[in-house]
Amino acid sequence: MPHSYGTYFMGQNTTWAWRIPSLLQGFLPLVQVIFVFLLPESPRWLIFKGRHEAARRVLVKYHAGGDETSALVDFEMREITEQIELDKANAGTSYLEFLKTPGNRHRLFLTLVVPTMMQLSGNGLVSYYLHLVLNSIGMTSSVQQLRINGGLMIFNWGTALASASLVEIAGRRKLFLFSMVGMLTSYVIWTILSAINEQRNFSDPSLGSGVLTMIFL
Repeated sequence: MPHSYGTYFMGQNTTWAWRIPSLLQGFLPLVQVIFVFLLPESPRWLIFKGRHEAARRVLVKYHAGGDETSALVDFEMREITEQIELDKANAGTSYLEFLKTPGNRHRLFLTLVVPTMMQLSGNGLVSYYLHLVLNSIGMTSSVQQLRINGGLMIFNWGTALASASLVEIAGRRKLFLFSMVGMLTSYVIWTILSAINEQRNFSDPSLGSGVLTMIFL
C-alpha cells in the first residue's frame, strides 16, 4: 500500500499508515461537496436563462458590496449579455472556419499542439511512474523514494511560483519556448544516462544521480 512520509514510520502492522493520507486527501473535496450548494448561480447562466434581475442581484452583492447604482455592475451586465448574444450568433459557425484564414490556421495549430505537448511533457511519467523510474536507477528504498517525491513536489511548487512571477517580465511566449527546449534537453540527457546506466548493469551511482537531477530539471 502507498504511504506518505509522515505516516511511513507508524510501522507495518497498522493500516493507518495509508488510511490517514487517504482520509486527508478526501477531506477538502468533501467540504467542497457539502458547501457547493450554498454558492449562488453564475450570473452568466442566469442571464442566459433570461433571469436578468437575479443575475444583477448576484453581481451587486459580490462585486459591488451591495451598491445598486454601481457602474461596474452595469458594465458587467452589458458585457455578459453581449457575449451571450455573440455566442448565439456564432452558434452555427462551421469548424471549417479554422482553415479559411492564416490567423485561424495558426490558432488551430496552437489548439492542437499545446495540449498535446502538455500531455507529452512528462507530468504523467513523474506522477505515476516515479517509483519505477527510481527503481531503474538503483534507488529502491521506500524511505529514499518518499523523500525524493516530497522534495520534488516542494521543488515544483517553488518553480511554479518563480515562473509565474516572471510572466509579466519575460512574457508568456519566451517562457513557453524556454520551458519546451529545457524539457526536451532534460529528457534527452535523462534517456542517455538511463541507457548507459543499464548497459553498465547499474554499477555507476553517478549515472543514477544524473537521472535524478534531470527529473528535477
